Amino acid sequence: MDSGNFMHALRAHPETSHIPIILMSSKLSAEEEKLAMEAGFIDFIGKPATPMYVLERVKKVFSISENKRRLVEQQHNPAVKNDAPSLLRKSYM
Repeated sequence: MDSGNFMHALRAHPETSHIPIILMSSKLSAEEEKLAMEAGFIDFIGKPATPMYVLERVKKVFSISENKRRLVEQQHNPAVKNDAPSLLRKSYM
């Protein structure tokens, strides 16, 4: 199964459709990265990569995912404090 089929299979099921997936590949081209993003991967890491680099990218994905979860929660529950602008800034810094 290639990465595109893998992502399609994950997105087809409600239990796994929300899980952020990072593609790590030795195919280091702009076209491969573009295909990964179009397939639904949240990030692309080219190999070889240092453990510290991978860790930092994973931390960033967790931060973005948590901020997205909080934004959705705020949309569904207006009583929750609305700090959407600060959440968006934190995600992309």
